[in-house]
Amino acid sequence: MCRLSTLNTLSVVLQSFLVWQLILSVIVLGRKYRANQILGCLLVTTGVILSVVSGANGGSSLSDVKFFWPAVLMASSACQAGASIIKEFVFIDGAKRLEGKRPDIFVVNSFGSGFQALFVLLLLPFLSNLKGIPLTELPAYVNRGAACFLNVGGGNLNDCPGAPLLPLLFITMNMAFNISVLNLVKMSTALVASLTATLAGSYLFRYTFCHFLFHTCLEEQV
Repeated sequence: MCRLSTLNTLSVVLQSFLVWQLILSVIVLGRKYRANQILGCLLVTTGVILSVVSGANGGSSLSDVKFFWPAVLMASSACQAGASIIKEFVFIDGAKRLEGKRPDIFVVNSFGSGFQALFVLLLLPFLSNLKGIPLTELPAYVNRGAACFLNVGGGNLNDCPGAPLLPLLFITMNMAFNISVLNLVKMSTALVASLTATLAGSYLFRYTFCHFLFHTCLEEQV
């Protein structure tokens, strides 16, 4: 059965990121919102709850997923939302300390990326066990991944089509997208940047990957 409905539901659940941003911006930045903005936040929350509950009750959207995992997904969105609010706080506080000049986006992005890499390394043993990879086999697994990324190793690599061009293209586009979003946070607010990124992601999903999803559904129905 095609999972387009599940993908649509997950996209709704991920909108809890915006709700977390509103809550954390009030706590961290002391920002106040109008009644219509709070109403919009409540509507998003209602949509998320209905999507999750419909799946938990055996509906068509998340019928194969227990309530626990959507709850984990929504809770994890708080970390990402907190990071965006902290970046906005850094820009605002930096402008006060630098007499109107906001910190450079590459400096802020470098600190964020550095801490991401640090925590990935710290959590690597836990993540490897979670994926069923023993810690002793992790170096060999990393070597195979690097060989796949660089497309070296001869006939042993059957699942790495397009490497290294496609991975490098993905990294380049991802960096450009993240820098654009961070620049928007610098010029406006984290909430505006998230709404813009959501619209951009929705556009790319609909017009770039629909062809792939359509053929995937056809293959699943055959």
